[in-house]
Amino acid sequence: MAWTSDSLSKLFVGLLATGAGGCSEETGIDLARFDMDLCGEDGWQALQAVEPQEAVDYLELRRVEEVQFTEAEDPFGEPRVLDADGDKCGAASDVEACVAEFDALPVASEIVTYDGFGDLKFHDSLAYTRAETAAVLGSTDGIKSFLGDIDAPGDAALWARVQGHRIVCGEGNDVGAHADGFVLHTKNGSDGCGADVVESVILVRPDGEISVIQTVVVQEGDPNCSVGRIPDGFCRGRRSPGRNPVGRFLARVAELEAASVEAFAQFGAELSAHRAPRAFVAAAASARQDEVRHAAATRRLARRYGSGVASSPVPAAPLKGLVAMASDNAAEGCVRETFGALVAHAQARQARDPQVRRVMQTIARDETRHAALSWRVAAWARTRMGSAERARVTRSARQSVERLREELTAPLHPQVHAVLGMPEPAEAGALFGGLHAGLLRQLEA
Repeated sequence: MAWTSDSLSKLFVGLLATGAGGCSEETGIDLARFDMDLCGEDGWQALQAVEPQEAVDYLELRRVEEVQFTEAEDPFGEPRVLDADGDKCGAASDVEACVAEFDALPVASEIVTYDGFGDLKFHDSLAYTRAETAAVLGSTDGIKSFLGDIDAPGDAALWARVQGHRIVCGEGNDVGAHADGFVLHTKNGSDGCGADVVESVILVRPDGEISVIQTVVVQEGDPNCSVGRIPDGFCRGRRSPGRNPVGRFLARVAELEAASVEAFAQFGAELSAHRAPRAFVAAAASARQDEVRHAAATRRLARRYGSGVASSPVPAAPLKGLVAMASDNAAEGCVRETFGALVAHAQARQARDPQVRRVMQTIARDETRHAALSWRVAAWARTRMGSAERARVTRSARQSVERLREELTAPLHPQVHAVLGMPEPAEAGALFGGLHAGLLRQLEA
């Protein structure tokens, strides 16, 4: 049964009253737990340590840029080899034919990353030859089947990479054995969008489950603020001008609220395209109008504290398929928006500025309703998908949980915590700790 606005509000009240959960203070990454270096002079080089379920003669990790907003029939350039191991077509009886087949393999992939300001889109894939056969894997499910159990350090490094975790190269060993699998030293952030740069220790289990067991912020960026939905292709602009840290923070919030306007426009169009109940489409349209008001209110607050608000255009995005829409809804709505609503309730209680408290009371009420819509859509979408598709949606939610958990470790300026009532890292971690297990249980119900 999906959560409603009333049940979410009751949950939030309980979490805020008890301060559920806990948060441990991290002082640094213990490099002694790693005993293998899977980087070379040119960076990531882990394929030599990969042990697939069925042996291959040659393995190649490649990346190709997709040129967006073009009318060309083929938007892809030539693939770039990121790492390779073995002898291409080395066991083929007709090497020339095998190489020709390999060179003709498709480059488009479901493993997509963005760089720059959302205008650079890259597809990663894993290609291989085995005897006479050349093949390519362009999905995480395909790569997981290829690897089987994650039982080698290269398996762990490759699986972590396609799940969005980057190994730290150039600082010594980066992978180590663990009683429950393998641990990796990873770094994320510094993507041109103002995110924190964080180093983590992640645990990769034999079944492919990844959990973050330690995170340290090595460079603070602009906070995500956990505000609302983020649309496809959105990337925050430069820091807003202004000397007051409260004003700068509010300017970021206003920018994200404005982005949520476009996110709900996208969401509503996708719901309509997939013939969702009319009530869902109407609720998305109503949420879009709420976000217009939120953006205006937070923009006024930012100006009160001396900061203008940057404008970050959102490029047009194609409508997603049902599974992709459900995955995005799980990550952005069921995880981020639900926690964002909880944070808004906290600010409505503890912000020192009474005007901020009044604004956050409205935002908290609206965001709780938006989160409830996400859960209703999630429950509806599950009835239209098979078990493998539902598992993909759950993975998206789990990944969102881990990313959000990492973001909560970064402290903000003391004035932001005091004036705006933003939870301190320990409090945010406690609130999230009390919430996230329930999030996943609901998604898997």
